[in-house]
Amino acid sequence: PNLILVGWDLTIPGAKGTETNNNTTVASNNNSSTSGNNSDSNSNNSTTSGSNGNTSSNSNSSSNSGGAIITPDSRVLHIGDSHSMGIYGKTIDGLMRETGATVKTEAFGGANPQWFMNGQLAVCGSYSKDENGKEVTTGANKINTPLLSNMLSSYKPSVLVVSLGANMLASSESAQRNMITSLLDQAKAAGCQIVWVGPPDSRKLSDSDCDRLYKVLESELPKYNGVLVDSRKYTKYPSGGDGIHYWGTEGVAQAKNWANEAMNVIQGK
Repeated sequence: PNLILVGWDLTIPGAKGTETNNNTTVASNNNSSTSGNNSDSNSNNSTTSGSNGNTSSNSNSSSNSGGAIITPDSRVLHIGDSHSMGIYGKTIDGLMRETGATVKTEAFGGANPQWFMNGQLAVCGSYSKDENGKEVTTGANKINTPLLSNMLSSYKPSVLVVSLGANMLASSESAQRNMITSLLDQAKAAGCQIVWVGPPDSRKLSDSDCDRLYKVLESELPKYNGVLVDSRKYTKYPSGGDGIHYWGTEGVAQAKNWANEAMNVIQGK
């Protein structure tokens, strides 16, 4: 049941008013899994937009005109999915620490905002790095996602950086909005400056699904004085790979560039 998200419409085989066959279980949003692990999605294999030769219907969603958000006095909490378990996440974590700020990263394969609301059991591994620089990787071991509410109250971050989005694309717009605003409400109540780093360019995820999510983020973040980084402007999925994650020589370079460009937006450069 934890893999079924609020806002999905399901047709159950054999239920009253439905046809009974082996292929009638569907979700209105394609019932596809775009999780941060190595599973494929059922969406079209089209390339989403970016600044490296890609076309984009989005424009000025990456904005920060207020100068550097992260300073030596900042306490930063960074939460993310499998991208943050890899080169992107470790690179941006390092860049944030270079400012002199105190930084804590929590990343979980397959995560979406709801996981940090309900303590979802993660089965695709996790990566964390605490404020003292201690790293913990769980691999395929099962571990509960830490509750954002607990981290906000115990760690008391002044800045929340959210690197989530790829695992929300199969959800309906209303479900996406509910997940996003639930997380933003908690961060705002805790007094955090919010930065949302959206999902990067992908070969597996469709343009329309990505556009839909970014439009929700663009409409909600200004209400919380949040900054949105449109990662598609700074990424182009490399050849090969699984269509989602950034691996290999070309992919590693892309992931590092993504982290550096995201940090530039955060710091108002």
